Amino acid sequence: MNLLVIIVPAVLIFTAGSITESTFWDLMFITDFEKTSDFSKIVPISTSGSDYASSSFSTEDLKMQSPNELLLANFENWAKKHNISLIGTNKNVKQLFKPGWDPDKDVVKLKDVPGVLIAAEALYKIPDNVLEVMAGKTIYFSTQKGRSIAVFTSGSGDHHNRGFIIEQNVSAGGVIHELGHIVDGHGIQGLYRDKQNIFSYAKEERDKIFEVTLELQPNATGPPPGYITRYSTYSDLENFADHFAYYVIYPDVFRDRMKNDPLLVDEYEFLRDFVFNGKEY
Repeated sequence: MNLLVIIVPAVLIFTAGSITESTFWDLMFITDFEKTSDFSKIVPISTSGSDYASSSFSTEDLKMQSPNELLLANFENWAKKHNISLIGTNKNVKQLFKPGWDPDKDVVKLKDVPGVLIAAEALYKIPDNVLEVMAGKTIYFSTQKGRSIAVFTSGSGDHHNRGFIIEQNVSAGGVIHELGHIVDGHGIQGLYRDKQNIFSYAKEERDKIFEVTLELQPNATGPPPGYITRYSTYSDLENFADHFAYYVIYPDVFRDRMKNDPLLVDEYEFLRDFVFNGKEY
């Protein structure tokens, strides 16, 4: 996956590849990261977020609404609790950042965006202390197929907010990967003077542990020692985000890999001790 920088007035976005064509990341994402193309089997949709909506519905409401509507309401209440905006859009990443994007015309209901509940189940795994980095930010869910990206700085006008954009197809690993970029870029590095620079104390250690000293080898049969995926050798940003996603979504795989690759211990212990405050999955 190529790292693409899109620059418009007051905007800098790091994206994980081409919007319109298949890239190396397509192969990497399936063979190295997700291990399967059926992402719904990785994080099954359940009612784990039901407590967020428990006070919002009467008995009659529960009889009238479908399970998915209730789960979506749970997700919306979860987001409200954490001061996170959820927006559905029919625009792709490129269109979202062009002047003239109209919130009155280009916003769609979350229920009409495939995969939103997959994202919800993945995000419910994240503890409150980590979710603080998303306070005041937005998760955009697009109906269009493409590459999800993290948005480190807001655009001019009302075009977009800081946060991240999830395009189709939605996967648990992809969602947490993009959240990892925000934890890293805003929470640790404080890019663009972000207010949620809550992990600033970890920056020196982060720079040491996630520094990439190898070049990406597209034809390699597996990741080199000390890297959780081949793609994590692309840059320190992708190195952090891939390890972050594995820590949350594939913790057993991460720990199993550590048995044969002790260099991964540093990455695991950094996430456990500096970011997740001792929480393990």
